[in-house]
Amino acid sequence: MRKYFFALLICAITVKTYSQQLSAPSIFFGIGSGYNTVSFSWIDNSINEQGYKIQEEKKILGFRTYKTIATLGPNETNANNIKCLYDDHSSIRIFRIFSYYSNKKSDKVKCAARLLRPDLTFTRYLLDYDNSVSQGENAKCSFTIKNIGTFKSNNINVKVCLSKDGTFKDSKVINQVNIGTILEPNSTTYRGLLCPIPEDIEPGKYYLVAKITSDYVEYTTSNNTESISINIESKPKCDLNISKIEFAAADISGNIPSVPAVSNQLVDVTYRNIGDIDSPKSEILLYLSKSSTDIFISDYVGKISTSALSPNKVITSRTTISIPNSTGTYYLVGMIDKSPGTSGNITEKDESNNVSNLKFNISSFGSSSILLKPQSLSLKSTKTDTTINIEKQTLTDYSSNTLNNIENIKVYPNPSNGLFHIISNISLIQIDIYSINGEKVYSTLATDLFEKEIDISNFNSGQYVIKLITKEGVHNKKIIINH
Repeated sequence: MRKYFFALLICAITVKTYSQQLSAPSIFFGIGSGYNTVSFSWIDNSINEQGYKIQEEKKILGFRTYKTIATLGPNETNANNIKCLYDDHSSIRIFRIFSYYSNKKSDKVKCAARLLRPDLTFTRYLLDYDNSVSQGENAKCSFTIKNIGTFKSNNINVKVCLSKDGTFKDSKVINQVNIGTILEPNSTTYRGLLCPIPEDIEPGKYYLVAKITSDYVEYTTSNNTESISINIESKPKCDLNISKIEFAAADISGNIPSVPAVSNQLVDVTYRNIGDIDSPKSEILLYLSKSSTDIFISDYVGKISTSALSPNKVITSRTTISIPNSTGTYYLVGMIDKSPGTSGNITEKDESNNVSNLKFNISSFGSSSILLKPQSLSLKSTKTDTTINIEKQTLTDYSSNTLNNIENIKVYPNPSNGLFHIISNISLIQIDIYSINGEKVYSTLATDLFEKEIDISNFNSGQYVIKLITKEGVHNKKIIINH
């Protein structure tokens, strides 16, 4: 009886062994079913297999290897939404399947499957206005994005950079917009974006380069950038400039003007706006220095408050500075909207032309003369508007002492046609002439002279007052010009 039982058991094991067969599956097929997932189907050709394994091909340092992504039970013929190994731009993946029993494996069958991926691209990208924009302004661009892929895209972001060579650079991004929408396959979305142009950028030709990014890896990123050429022009700016600095009364007989030491001198400064737009009010700072370039705060001698200027407007303003007790060559340096070591508060077209200087000589003795018109002078042309304001002065004594011996000073002929001779037995210092309204119209130095000729024949006929300043006092005398 026992022998009979063991015989039956051996027969059963033999039947089971012979009925188990591992054969390679056939018609193995894979298709993308979602983002980074694949669904598979096949025909089961094995008998009594333990199950199936699906593996994905992976390349490491140029060598192919496979890693299992799904283990299935026996008699299966499909597997859905199997997640792939890695998330990159490789949309075509290679897979293989085999049946197994314990350590035994059937032959392996391969298939290729294309994963579902979004694929974003620009179908329209342009500037809403012309292709020229000024520094500091906004360039308005608009674009249309389409998903030409097979899977939705999420969290779309567009960055725009300003590039000289047309390539996208994150370091040059000037604006970005998050579209924040799910874009289904074959769907489009439209957006507009203001791109601020930096004020300090060099004018010239540039490119506005736009780039699309999203949360999902796409089929390709080669179509994610687009560019538009843009011409950046100089921003219209004012441009303040000092065109001339001169003394109202100076000895001009030498190569450079000369003024006496320890004196107060009237200075005329002509400034203008050679820019494109109105300039605001500012000020001109004056410095007296032995150098025309190395200027220090301690060299300051005065300032002029400037008016707001329209383009091409020219104005001459006057102030008084004190000449020190020194001799030699000096520079009177004028700075408009700046000071030594600092730049100004006004953004200008050209910041390098805000400084001008007058080279002159300070002497202990000499003669100086200047002719001033007896009324404000206004010059106008089609291009510039120039106004020169001559400061009105009151006729006052040079000192508290007036001459008692006025017969010692003679002015003749009087009346005359404007040519007068002055003879004095007292050393002269300075001769001034005033209009009948008390406005100084002529001044000349006559240091240590006893005789002087003055020519004011270009003055209008009328009465004037001549003021003779000597070492002993002041003599005022009425003179008449008859033409």
